[in-house]
Amino acid sequence: PFSPCKGDMSITDQLRVTGEHFEGNVVNGSMEGHGRFCFASGRVYEGGFKDGMFHGKGVLVFPETGGRFEATWENGVALEGTYLYKDGLIYEERNWQHCTLADRRFYTELQHGIRPAGDTQMTNERPQRPKKK
Repeated sequence: PFSPCKGDMSITDQLRVTGEHFEGNVVNGSMEGHGRFCFASGRVYEGGFKDGMFHGKGVLVFPETGGRFEATWENGVALEGTYLYKDGLIYEERNWQHCTLADRRFYTELQHGIRPAGDTQMTNERPQRPKKK
């Protein structure tokens, strides 16, 4: 479980100015080893760092959507990774089988079944958002 970053533990004046901060080891002025980088947007990366860049295993969390990207990084570039939606659905670039032209059901409908007539599911959210009046 990821929690929003708190505190004022910036490693440079630049991070202080942008509202970002880093929790972890700093070697020769660069983020190094395991750490946690908190972006001003609220997004959080937790994992390996090398020379100030994402490196090794790490998770990038998107609190605005509830999604997360788990990846292996090399010098700041994701070599391979998996995006997981907040409901646990794994994004697949190929062979995507959810809400396609052939099958319009949402992932939650595949998990929990289709709702009765009149209780139409308009999004993948469960419970549904209230209807606008």
